[in-house]
Amino acid sequence: MPHIQASVKKRCNFAPNEKLKSLKSTIEQIVCMLKARIKSYAKSHKLRLAAIVYFSISALLSLTIFLRLLVLPIEPIKYANAILYYLNYYILPLSVGFAFIIMFSLHLPKVRIQKRPVKYAFVISMLSGLTVIVLSLLIIGVPEYFSLILPIPIATALYISQLKPKKSFSKRQISLFLTILISFSFIMPPVTTYFCYQNVLSQASTKTPTESASYISNLAINSNFNSPQFLLFITASLRLNANFQKYLMTGAGACQEMAMSTSTFLNNMGLNSHTAGFPGEDHEFTEVYLNGTWYVLDPGYYHGQILTREQRADKRLTEMGAISYVIANVNSSFVELTQYYVPTDTIIIRVVDGNEPVINAQIYLEHTFLGQTWRLPDSTHVFNSDSNGTVTLHMGNLDYNSNAGKVDSFYKIYVDGKPTSYTVTSTGSNKTQTVEINVAKLH
Repeated sequence: MPHIQASVKKRCNFAPNEKLKSLKSTIEQIVCMLKARIKSYAKSHKLRLAAIVYFSISALLSLTIFLRLLVLPIEPIKYANAILYYLNYYILPLSVGFAFIIMFSLHLPKVRIQKRPVKYAFVISMLSGLTVIVLSLLIIGVPEYFSLILPIPIATALYISQLKPKKSFSKRQISLFLTILISFSFIMPPVTTYFCYQNVLSQASTKTPTESASYISNLAINSNFNSPQFLLFITASLRLNANFQKYLMTGAGACQEMAMSTSTFLNNMGLNSHTAGFPGEDHEFTEVYLNGTWYVLDPGYYHGQILTREQRADKRLTEMGAISYVIANVNSSFVELTQYYVPTDTIIIRVVDGNEPVINAQIYLEHTFLGQTWRLPDSTHVFNSDSNGTVTLHMGNLDYNSNAGKVDSFYKIYVDGKPTSYTVTSTGSNKTQTVEINVAKLH
């Protein structure tokens, strides 16, 4: 360490034999000495520090995932989980990407001279990176597609930047170890998630189907991270709706993610389950088939409580005054369930072009709820007209209360993505309403 001590003395103007006159000057010199030592060490070992920092963040992320899912799902753990995930899979890949470009550019002349060592470095880096990718795909799924390239540039930059013509074998071993450490750091959080997931399935398998459903619903709400305003920028990027692996790793979501997670767990346990929701009123939940009947699990509202469809409808009607439409998400499509939840009216929409029916016209409905726009059947699907140009749906009462905020008690009709002047509403009293739309008059 002589070079570090010399650097410290030079930077701090430190004279060991000089008598210190005051406590203040003593503290200032100690602080200066510590800063100089840290800077000198970081300059000499920056690549090792980078690897250690990345490993530390990855290890802490793995620990918070384990605690949030299985041991201690409290808010500070959830906060730390979300922030560490953001660092590990967003900030670090960007930082490493820029660093790799700079480092590779600086070392390019040396790389051309040292053909054999460099080829060896690339082989090791590529193999370690490809191993990580294969493990991610075959064992645990992919948490972040962009992060798949992370091990390769880190490993390559680490290894190449430490190659010198007279580098000792031990230092090359250190470089190789850092390469392996980086690759291991990348897969540690998703592997931890996978084993937590298996542990949950194992615990649930010892229970009855009804107990398992309640247990999984409780897990969904307890492990979910509902961020405050200052962390919304993080959770907005962490949410990915149907990505089960990512949601297990972050817990960042709302009713949609909790419903997806609950349904996925139950299906993997062998229970028949799907997500369902009120698309016109911005809410999703889970339905599970138990003892020959469909029941509702709504973790965000009722934790592990199991409700009948009628009970869930009554609670929502008390809360908002109305339910316009209910669907189940099945096989990448939707199934209408409104009539199983609330009394309905029948809405028939017929699309014609002159006197001819328009077959397979794409129709959706839109209205305002809580000051935002929502679609039926949902944000990703449409109704398609049949051979007679008609679409038939069943709609509940649209008499909302004040909790619904700014709301429309009707739906506007869109045909093939174009707005029409037609609207529909419902009283939920078994009436039938027919609307005929002539597309020739819409142009």
